[in-house]
Amino acid sequence: PTRAIFVGSAEEEAVRLCDRVEISAGAAYSVLSHCWGKHPQQVMLMKSTVRMLKEGIPWSSLPRTFQDAITVIRKFQIQYIWIDSFNDFTSL
Repeated sequence: PTRAIFVGSAEEEAVRLCDRVEISAGAAYSVLSHCWGKHPQQVMLMKSTVRMLKEGIPWSSLPRTFQDAITVIRKFQIQYIWIDSFNDFTSL
C-alpha cells in the first residue's frame, strides 16, 4: 500500500499514519476492508488531514471496528494495517 497505519505494540495507545518510504521493505501488514455506512466517521485520510494523522491518531478517535482490528493484529505482532474504507455498498 501507499500508506499504512503503524500500530506498534499493545503497550502503545496512539497509532499513526506512515508513508511507504517509512515502512520497512517486506514488513508484514494486515488489511481491513470497511464500510462507513451512510455517515462517515471522524478519522478519514484526506489532503487536509495527512499531517495530523502522521503525528498520531488518538485511540479514542478510532471507530470500534478499527480498535478491534488493531487489537487483534497486535496480538499477532503485526505492526501495520491498511484500512480500505468506502461510504456504502450501493456505490460498488
